[in-house]
Amino acid sequence: MNIPVLSEAELEAMSKDIVWGVKDIAKIINRNERQTYHLLSAGFIPARKVGAQWVASKSHLLEWMREIKAQVRAG
Repeated sequence: MNIPVLSEAELEAMSKDIVWGVKDIAKIINRNERQTYHLLSAGFIPARKVGAQWVASKSHLLEWMREIKAQVRAG
């Protein structure tokens, strides 16, 4: 099995992209915690639950928001 070896810079960049918890996800998508929790629970936000915490990729959240805005503009 080939396991890719990542550089320190790649590992650091990946760790900065990870967002832990409803509170921090809510800040990125500009919603309150309750709205964010509902959206997460319903599966609308690209995130996963790890143990008791929600985890998301910041870059995936931003891309999701761009897609939502484009859909709204398109009608």
